[in-house]
Amino acid sequence: MKKCLYNLVFATLVLMNTTVVYASNEVYYINNNGIEISEEEYNNLLTLGFSDKYIAQMEEDEFLNNKDLEGTLLSKETKYIKMTTVMRNGIRNTIIEEITYEEAMILQSQSEHNRGPAGNYYDGLVGTSVFEMSTNITGIGNLYMRFMNNVEWLVIPSERYYDVIGIGMEGNKVQFATNMIFKQEWVTSGGVHQYDDVCAPKYDSNGGLVIFKLPEANITSLDIVLYFNVRKQNNVGTITSLYAVGDYAHAICNVSPNTLLSNISISAASGIMIDSPYSTCYQSTSEATASFIGTW
Repeated sequence: MKKCLYNLVFATLVLMNTTVVYASNEVYYINNNGIEISEEEYNNLLTLGFSDKYIAQMEEDEFLNNKDLEGTLLSKETKYIKMTTVMRNGIRNTIIEEITYEEAMILQSQSEHNRGPAGNYYDGLVGTSVFEMSTNITGIGNLYMRFMNNVEWLVIPSERYYDVIGIGMEGNKVQFATNMIFKQEWVTSGGVHQYDDVCAPKYDSNGGLVIFKLPEANITSLDIVLYFNVRKQNNVGTITSLYAVGDYAHAICNVSPNTLLSNISISAASGIMIDSPYSTCYQSTSEATASFIGTW
């Protein structure tokens, strides 16, 4: 496991070949890490897909790599996933379904698990967890697009092992222009904001994914973000359609990252794919697919 960080060479190339907006020095916002941000810089970060909550915890290196870039949202899809688990005589049964925003908000307000620590389901327990997953395609100048997958646990799961978040792409059209950036942030029951960027990344011509450990503490919120920039393949001309497929796999038993890396893949066609027998340890959900139709 290692930190998933920007490749500074690639980040420099992005800055050299994209729209750069120079911001004034007037301080508009100071985040939790003491970074002073102008209004123009703050708005630039929002155009790149960063939420207010994410900006509040952003570190200096990531801020400097993004503050002068201006993005254009080209496509976004959001899904709400509910997972209901019942244990009967030691046999586990889980129902996974897509629900509406309104249903997700009701379940969040009714949740008894939002403040719980990690643990296992016991016989007879009905456990419900819910998350929101949003996949974005954002244009950055003429040469790059950013693919981003945001997952927010609205009803936090009790079982917390090594989860997987990924983005599938059309490898015949685009390739990585930066390394993947991953971060998970949470708030403890005592109101302390914490984050972790330790993960095991896997790059493929058809996308990228990271394996990471969910926090075990009593927490009241949990947000997970993965993103990277892409550029056209060298032999590709004008692109008129493009897909970014955000996916998430939640673990219900423990599989080591090293073992999983050798038995997992991702693509725009199928999302995250885990080989048997390890697939039995993961709950797969429907993907959130951002679809760009236009001229690039």
